[in-house]
Amino acid sequence: MGIIMKNINRMMVKATIKNLNFTLLPSLIVATSLLTSCSNQVNETPKNDATIINSKIIKSESYPQKTSTKSTTTQPYYLQNHRWQWQGSWYNNDTKIIPTKPSLYQLSFSENGQLNITADCNSANTTYSTNGINININKNYPITQAFCGEASLDNKYLQDLMRVNSWLEHQGALILELEGHTGHMKFIPLISSEVDK
Repeated sequence: MGIIMKNINRMMVKATIKNLNFTLLPSLIVATSLLTSCSNQVNETPKNDATIINSKIIKSESYPQKTSTKSTTTQPYYLQNHRWQWQGSWYNNDTKIIPTKPSLYQLSFSENGQLNITADCNSANTTYSTNGINININKNYPITQAFCGEASLDNKYLQDLMRVNSWLEHQGALILELEGHTGHMKFIPLISSEVDK
């Protein structure tokens, strides 16, 4: 009798498990399907959105190549930050003038529009104004009339200054362009130890 009851119990347990399997299996399949779908949605990156983002990044990081070696810093404070010494004048006819003592030829621009000019042994004070890259130097100014010697470039230096009509910064130097695109004057900051005595 005991053996019969054990067999009956085993059969009932198997039937119960079998019924449970048939009952839970569809639910498990649905749950698994839902989890797989959600996982795919989280991991999938919309191709269109990714393309737009990449396009924006490329656009923001792509800078136009310079077509000129000239920098275009044209803020007035750049003029006023230094006392400048003349390095020479270069002309479009392939000629140039280079002073042997650059510190004898200086420019100093003040914030109030005053321009102090040193031309070898002579000096002058005038005014200037800027508008972007344009610069206007007042040509009506008094200047000392000392004779600085046959080798002096004071007259040529002053003549070129009166022809300046625009300016820019290039690699730490001040470039003053001459009217008519006929040439330019170049200046670099004056260092006190470079002053010729």
